[in-house]
Amino acid sequence: MEKWKAALYRALLAPLPQPVRNGQRPPALYRMSAQQGERFVQIFRAHHAVGACAALFDRAGLTAVLPYGDAILGQTPVTENTVFRTASISKLVTALCAYRLYEAGQLDLDEDVNAYLPCPLRHPLSPSVPITLRRLLSHTAGLHAVSYTHLRAHET
Repeated sequence: MEKWKAALYRALLAPLPQPVRNGQRPPALYRMSAQQGERFVQIFRAHHAVGACAALFDRAGLTAVLPYGDAILGQTPVTENTVFRTASISKLVTALCAYRLYEAGQLDLDEDVNAYLPCPLRHPLSPSVPITLRRLLSHTAGLHAVSYTHLRAHET
């Protein structure tokens, strides 16, 4: 993953509540009602999922988790710690994390993203115009395949 994207994800995810602290789970954590669990299993089956993990959140953080199926078919079951490639869903998660940090006053959507990144991010055709998180999240930063290739060529 590109350095700037990985750094942004780490910065956005760091303040989220963690499900396990000091090796101990809170006693109420991971309790999903039978009806909720069955509904998720129906969804997984309907989409022919080999393995999946559903998580429920509220404002306080993670409240329930339902591992399902295999991480490696017939060899390794899915657990709450299984790592999945998330593809485009990561855009939604990133936006939700950014908004949560914005609500908490820990993130300025209109500040130059370079304040949060370990390497500079600029549009190659407009290097003097700051790229803000608001513009990135609303797809108005002007970055596309041509400029993205140009940016990658300048990574260190």
